[in-house]
Amino acid sequence: MRRILFVCIHNSARSQMAEAYLNVYGEGLFEAESAGLEAGRLNPYVVRVMKDDGIDLSGNKTKRVDDFLAEGRKYDDVITVCDEAGAEKCPIFPGLTKRIGWPFPDPSALQGSEEELLEGTRKLRDAIKQRVLSYIKEAMLSIEPMSPEQWPEVSAIYEQGIKTGNATFETSAPSWEAWDRGHMKDCRLVAIEEVAVLGWAALTPVSDRCVYAGVAEVSVYVSEQARGRGIGRKLLQELIEQSEKKGIWTLQAGIFPENAMSIKIHEDCGFRIMGRRERIGKMNGIWRDTLIMERRSSKAGI
Repeated sequence: MRRILFVCIHNSARSQMAEAYLNVYGEGLFEAESAGLEAGRLNPYVVRVMKDDGIDLSGNKTKRVDDFLAEGRKYDDVITVCDEAGAEKCPIFPGLTKRIGWPFPDPSALQGSEEELLEGTRKLRDAIKQRVLSYIKEAMLSIEPMSPEQWPEVSAIYEQGIKTGNATFETSAPSWEAWDRGHMKDCRLVAIEEVAVLGWAALTPVSDRCVYAGVAEVSVYVSEQARGRGIGRKLLQELIEQSEKKGIWTLQAGIFPENAMSIKIHEDCGFRIMGRRERIGKMNGIWRDTLIMERRSSKAGI
């Protein structure tokens, strides 16, 4: 079970809601607590809107994060739900703790009539709830080696990417045998949620010359219904890690300039734009450019 700490300024609203939702919807997977940089007073509007959603916070107390630190408590993730300035004041917990920032507005800053204050707090509640639910989904996602039995799902995701017109010059997914021949046997990954394949990643050798044995081209595809959840980034990060263990020192990607999301994901994972290949290939009678992106490992090939 993963232990999670939510932190905000006074532990009066945002962190209390996040803790409650994670304990309710992540039961059996997570144990959540919350604390503030300083102890405040529980926000009465938060208590009311949470009760409307079936959760009673009326008996909760506000807590100080420094007290938890002094007690030696350890967490897998510490999630700050205040703004960046407040998050920077959060102390560092010992152990393998990951710091995550979810910046939500402070409901104590809301102004207006009582109904306007309640409505503003409801909107905040709903936003926090949706973020917690997304976090639970992300935690349930696993990156695993691809098996031939998963090819029908992998192929369907490939076809979805092809249909966008901005993923590849290919016009249809190949057979498993053709795909298998063209890709490295190592570093074939799928993103799994429960039993469904939501994305895949793999490497293609760029040359059969031994001097380029540590250079490979990446492919990352995510299913239509799972886009926008960070799955492509997770697949690429794992692909990088596994490729380095196999001695791959340079990864490259050819990406259409129109595919802004893919470019951003690759940049976030350490790829650089090396250049632009103009009118490099025709698609549906139209000449297309591609950007060449590259990542040189600091671990492999040193």
